[in-house]
Amino acid sequence: MQINSLIKHGLKDIESIIQTIDNDIYSKPSKALNFVSIGEHVRHIIEFFMVLQNQYTLNYVNYDERKRNLRMEKDKVFALEMLNECLSKIETSDKTLSFKMTIKDTTIEIKSTYYRELIYAHEHNIHHQALIKIALNEFEIQNIPLGFGIAESTQRHQQTQKQISSL
Repeated sequence: MQINSLIKHGLKDIESIIQTIDNDIYSKPSKALNFVSIGEHVRHIIEFFMVLQNQYTLNYVNYDERKRNLRMEKDKVFALEMLNECLSKIETSDKTLSFKMTIKDTTIEIKSTYYRELIYAHEHNIHHQALIKIALNEFEIQNIPLGFGIAESTQRHQQTQKQISSL
């Protein structure tokens, strides 16, 4: 699977979840997630992709510079628009980028690439999907996509274990 189609698949899973729930569930605080909503997690996921895509032309990425657009947390239609904007920009070619991050009072900068950061954003997406799945279960939402919130390596491992146990 090409990197771009892998990333798109992960974002399409988020899209399908947003489309299947109503806005009240989307923005409802989850007790199981310390009163954070599905919408807050979706915003966080989208903004990581937006930062990467918007800073691509600047030749660096710094996820600390997210806009934190709170409208995405409350308005699932707007979040879907932003998600589709991210999906439309995935096909960007790889290149070297500087990764920047501030820890305490120190800004670090290391060499990275667009594809490396795209994979990071994807893994970050999967992590937040797992948290979203907890809220979906709390709100008794059915039809969660198979593999939603489960890392690719974990899915492969689980498949291997099933094959071994069926021998």
